[in-house]
Amino acid sequence: MNYTENNKLIAEFMRWNIKSPTTIPTNLHLSNLELDNGEVMELQFQESWALLMPVVEKIEKLGFVFKMYGNVTTFLKKRTFNEPIWNDDFRGKTNREATYKAVVEFMKWHNEKK
Repeated sequence: MNYTENNKLIAEFMRWNIKSPTTIPTNLHLSNLELDNGEVMELQFQESWALLMPVVEKIEKLGFVFKMYGNVTTFLKKRTFNEPIWNDDFRGKTNREATYKAVVEFMKWHNEKK
């Protein structure tokens, strides 16, 4: 899993203006993003509920649903006129890891649909 690219997708979805991504050389695969205003943010969506939950809340405001239980997060796509609900389970060692995977897959799907 490429955390730098995935976190960049999430940051863009959150409408943070990104100048350039850089990787912090650690075993945690963390990433920094330099914002247009020169601020450098250490983004650890995969490590922090505090960063990840606002993303989940924004997705839910679009009419999508995340259901979390144990180490599984289920992502449900909203129903549209001619489109059935898409349901997929994402597993991780922790609920946070499963939720991160679901968010990343949502970002990829959302960007394809734009």
